[in-house]
Amino acid sequence: MSLELTQEIKDKIKEMAKANPNLNSVGLGEKVSGGIATGESAIVCSVTQKKPIEDLSPEEILPSEITVGDQVIKIDVIEASQAYQLGCTTCGGWSGASSGQFTNRQFTRPLRSGITIASSNGGGGIGTLGTFVKDSATGCILALTNNHVTIENPNFTSDRNLSNPADITNDYDPVNNVYQGTEGGTGYISPVNIVGRSVRYAPTYYQSSGIANKVDAALFSVQQTVIDNKSWQPIGLDTIIPNDNPQFATTLELDNLFATNPKIWSSGRTSGARGETICGNLRVNQTGITLPVGSLSGVYVYEDIIAVIRPDDDTPTSQQAGCLNPGLQGDSGSAVYAEINGTVKLIGLLFAGNCTVAEPCCGFIGPPDGCSSVFFVCRIDHIANELGIEHWNPDVDLLKFVKTSTMEYVTEAGGSNQRNKSCKGKTYWQAGLTDTLDNPC
Repeated sequence: MSLELTQEIKDKIKEMAKANPNLNSVGLGEKVSGGIATGESAIVCSVTQKKPIEDLSPEEILPSEITVGDQVIKIDVIEASQAYQLGCTTCGGWSGASSGQFTNRQFTRPLRSGITIASSNGGGGIGTLGTFVKDSATGCILALTNNHVTIENPNFTSDRNLSNPADITNDYDPVNNVYQGTEGGTGYISPVNIVGRSVRYAPTYYQSSGIANKVDAALFSVQQTVIDNKSWQPIGLDTIIPNDNPQFATTLELDNLFATNPKIWSSGRTSGARGETICGNLRVNQTGITLPVGSLSGVYVYEDIIAVIRPDDDTPTSQQAGCLNPGLQGDSGSAVYAEINGTVKLIGLLFAGNCTVAEPCCGFIGPPDGCSSVFFVCRIDHIANELGIEHWNPDVDLLKFVKTSTMEYVTEAGGSNQRNKSCKGKTYWQAGLTDTLDNPC
């Protein structure tokens, strides 16, 4: 019987990950013995290579079980590679013969969830437009994706080297526009493809700071002429989510995802639409995960993360990976949905992936090469909390849009670890380092 993810178990997972920095992940999942899933819940720890116990140092040896409250939970050790972000610069379809063969990679108006996007300051990378949400403070409609899709350097400025010119990056100069168009041509980053502008993002800390993150997420404004009331509907999932923009899953529902083992769906730039009846099943593999995630610029640690896999077709409800590639490079930012009590709800954003080493065809080494057997999801409750957003109901909410000409920026000396701050009765969000603006709060 599956355990529910409690705060005590989350705390134990974080404690184990911190005490064992060589682990690639720690989370609540299912114990596997001799390659067979036992159906018993366990704290699952992943390592790059399992070794005989006699080859381990004393500090590398994990206990066979731990006590959490009044529960005794077994420890399971599996092989898996380090996780990497699933944005990309040279993934399939960005250029060359495969360009534009999938609906998700084409010029799309009105905009739809699941389509390809890029940005001025995104470092040449590309990813996926996740979904559309409402700004809690203003009621404006915003588009949601990963911060590593649209932001060149999403780190808290307190985490940067203030003397390094390369770290002086921001959304102020130049303006960080977001683009959407057909891939493969030379004119993707052009005025005709501008659909919005970066509004804010959830800043992150490097692993070296000792601080863990919960969210890889960013918001951008959308122009009134490029969306309609059905823009939330993910490409290819029209029959699965036909009518209403899915509500955000609650914290309790998210905590119970491993125990309830719901059907999962997503639609991304590279993989297209997938889930039950569409390109195989997707299921929850682990929850409450703490793991380091690699990127082209460094390593970040995330906590309270969800893992999703593709089981074998003959065991569609299995919570163990059976098929490769539930998500690929370029799918970063995709919205991920689950059927909870008969209703489809948004559970978060796909942002990273890794591979179980046991599958020899999968040499996952991060962008731009490799495949995956697991993708990781940052939770929508944490995203909503950190970015100040809520569900958008197009049948009730007015279509309000950000007036980008009125966006304002203020500065403060040095770096900052504040996500936002109040200044003259207004809330400002961290947007990077600048040496071209002097406008103190």
